[in-house]
Amino acid sequence: MNTDGDRAKIKCIQECGDWPNFQLSTAPETLKALGDNITELDLWSTAYNCWVEIDLDYMHVLATDQHILLQRHGVTGADEAEQLAQFTDQPSPQHICYNLPVEHAAVRATLRDRQLVF
Repeated sequence: MNTDGDRAKIKCIQECGDWPNFQLSTAPETLKALGDNITELDLWSTAYNCWVEIDLDYMHVLATDQHILLQRHGVTGADEAEQLAQFTDQPSPQHICYNLPVEHAAVRATLRDRQLVF
């Protein structure tokens, strides 16, 4: 998106010659898709839940099916909160081996909130 209020674009990046390391400066097609005359971008930091300014030479260390959320520096999208929630509000694993305390808490909350009908 080039200006405030534009809809966000979701793009699958295939230009990654030095897997798992990725730099936008080495991916001209992806950079072109982000807009015109870009020198700086904002990267969504999942650790701090905010946008962090980065240069095009910033080294992203990738994993399979990882999401990188980028926007032009200083530009806010029309549906930014919705897009962020789509990628950052991921449910915790439901397998009982990995999620037993959360599973127990959910069952307790459901039983506590259940209203009995006689």
